[in-house]
Amino acid sequence: MATSDPVKVGVDGSNASIRAALWAADEAMARDARLDLVYVVDPSRIDDVDEAMTAARHALHRAWEAVTDSGKHVKLETEILQGDPAIELADAARHASLICVGHKGTGDSSPQPRGATSEALVRMAPVAVAVVRRRHERPPT
Repeated sequence: MATSDPVKVGVDGSNASIRAALWAADEAMARDARLDLVYVVDPSRIDDVDEAMTAARHALHRAWEAVTDSGKHVKLETEILQGDPAIELADAARHASLICVGHKGTGDSSPQPRGATSEALVRMAPVAVAVVRRRHERPPT
């Protein structure tokens, strides 16, 4: 049983978000906490809700597999939210010990500058935010 609030990680299907999920899994293990994989569908940037939900499930499944295939033993849960990604992730962080994101994502294109979600999340989140830039191997504990 987890003894602390979960570690949450924003997943969007990008390689950066997969790296963030793997980093967050290490943090969750160290904290004896659950790891929540969170995908946010931004209705203002999609044409087809069904297609967006399929993409969300695929991205979450890819992140789930990356964590489980890494041999990290952590309880996993997933969640799909709708709204502005930075706002929704900051709101989700209210029930977390830490929130993690990759430094850039699949939505880092016009009209948003690269890294806009992570930058906004750092300003808005009520808990510590880890912005994972590249893969770091943590020694086994």
